Amino acid sequence: SISDNAFAVNGLETIEVNAIEVPDMTDDCFTTDVYKSAALIVPDGTTEAYASAPGWKNFANIRSVTESGIESVIADGVNVKIEGGVLYVSGADGLLTEVFSISGASVYKGYDSAIQLPAHGVYIVRIADKPFKVAR
Repeated sequence: SISDNAFAVNGLETIEVNAIEVPDMTDDCFTTDVYKSAALIVPDGTTEAYASAPGWKNFANIRSVTESGIESVIADGVNVKIEGGVLYVSGADGLLTEVFSISGASVYKGYDSAIQLPAHGVYIVRIADKPFKVAR
């Protein structure tokens, strides 16, 4: 369960929960601003359960993983896209690529241009100190 003010910080843009069974949560775990503006990404088929559960129902933007759909990002000549569970990086020759889960756990670090992602979800990709957000 998640209790009072557990995540009482502003600036969160995306919260991803992988639990199929909705965790118990009090109504004030996040700030009012986060409830209004952040996207809550939940497993497919659980959107309605989260939208009616105490605490979670306070989020104005609740979507399933497949509805989040950020599949391709291009910046400064670097292209990051996901196809079939594989993250493809082009235009980053010789630059270190780091991939993190939305919770901050390191998923990959290296120089490959094709990276198999472990599961559906939102990922942060960092190449030469430039962040990209993608979803599988």
